[in-house]
Amino acid sequence: MNLLFFLTPKSEVLYVDSHDTVRQVMERMEYHTYQAIPMIDSYGHYVGTITEGDILWWIKDDLPFDMKKAETEYIGDIPRKRENLPVSIQSDMEDLMSKAVNQNFVPVVDDRNVFIGMVRRTVILRDVYNKYAAKLDKPRQYLDRQRRQADAGENRQVYGRVDAGENRQVYGQADVGENRQVYGQPGMDENGNAQELTI
Repeated sequence: MNLLFFLTPKSEVLYVDSHDTVRQVMERMEYHTYQAIPMIDSYGHYVGTITEGDILWWIKDDLPFDMKKAETEYIGDIPRKRENLPVSIQSDMEDLMSKAVNQNFVPVVDDRNVFIGMVRRTVILRDVYNKYAAKLDKPRQYLDRQRRQADAGENRQVYGRVDAGENRQVYGQADVGENRQVYGQPGMDENGNAQELTI
């Protein structure tokens, strides 16, 4: 399977520029409720991923915090605790999966390290789940089809029971109109009188 099948293109991804201020990034993260955002430089190269945790550590190390300073500091200057490693557009699925295990999303870059989009872990999991569910549903779909075929028409056979119009035979019991014959028991005639039937 091709990596492009899972790709969310750059045009649909929220990312920040390394020359954006800390305040700008904080406001974007708050508005979109994201915990991590890919960061690119002015040439479009992937630089890294900035997280809420990175900003909180920066604030902690610079107490007392002043929002005026957040308006002058560039987000690219903040130290990052961990990196979301990118994959190349030519990468195979094994490389993508190995990174998606530890990252919520995997940035995708071209041969020049230009950010072209990302693959979200939820997209991969949804695809795996759909394939797994499809395998589970095949036996269920087969049984449902068999039941529908068995129930088709006026004549129906379900678990050894034959139902044909008014005439019904259930485990050796014959019911024909109002006259009933069950293992030699008497039936009733049309007047309601008991009648001994021979088998």
